[in-house]
Amino acid sequence: MSSIPGVATRFFAASLLCLFFTGFTRTGAAAQDPDEPAVVLNTEVVLVNVAATRSDGFATGLTIADFAITENGTPQTIEYFGAETTPFAAVVLLDVSGSMAFKFRLARVAAARFMDRARPEDRVCVVLFGSDVRRVQDFTPGRRDLDDGLWDESPKGITRMYDGIVEASKYLAARPEQRRAILLLSDGADYGSRLGYDDAIDAANAAGVTVFGIDLAPISAEPSMSRMEEHRARGVLTGLANKTGGRFFGTKSTGSGLNEAFEQIVDELGHQYTLGYSPTNLKRDGTWRAIAVTSPRPGLKLRARSGYRAPSQ
Repeated sequence: MSSIPGVATRFFAASLLCLFFTGFTRTGAAAQDPDEPAVVLNTEVVLVNVAATRSDGFATGLTIADFAITENGTPQTIEYFGAETTPFAAVVLLDVSGSMAFKFRLARVAAARFMDRARPEDRVCVVLFGSDVRRVQDFTPGRRDLDDGLWDESPKGITRMYDGIVEASKYLAARPEQRRAILLLSDGADYGSRLGYDDAIDAANAAGVTVFGIDLAPISAEPSMSRMEEHRARGVLTGLANKTGGRFFGTKSTGSGLNEAFEQIVDELGHQYTLGYSPTNLKRDGTWRAIAVTSPRPGLKLRARSGYRAPSQ
């Protein structure tokens, strides 16, 4: 795997050493008063956001006893638990490269509808990536309008997608919300990033970020890439989602499915559970640690990130 010295370590430290557990319950302790200041922990804690579903939809009302976590096959003690109502912070990471000209308007409208569906206690940021990576709207409460400047943007340039994911993960690592997500809208694979695929996954996992990949390639008056390129790009978006516990969403040539994707994402973020544990393996060896979340309850389907990379120093 490729790696950039210090990148994963900085994100890991930001998200694991200085976590704010607002709205969490610690095992054996009373729930924190919402009027009290957030508590800063000085021990390493791994956060895992979990989507729990049954055949009829999201599984609500679960408790800490309904989950079990292993790291590299070793059972871990769940010390922190957040239920569905915990606020989330999300970055809408939007491709504005040259191939997006026909699709950008539809993507902006869908992003606006995502803002409409987010709750006032949630926070949404908008970051654009093309030849550069730019934050055009800072974290804003749900139910607000998108920044007017977004409507003046014109797609152009290359596709620095991996750089965009790393930058968005950095923004989210600094947030107090434990539930963090990137909504990645793109029509193609990366082109021109300084960082790589593995760096993007490591940065997202170190910051406790779930990536939802939304494929915009089919939305076009004329095909902007070959079938092989489209298939490769779709595989990248799927891989980013799977590695971070998110989902991949496809769209149709007419753009149908885009609004539905945003609706499903905000619905899922409002129904996730957040688990936290102090890993028994405290070695700072830079290795990949595989995470598995299970439940003793029958009929539950759980989706969570597959692991994280330990700091190397």
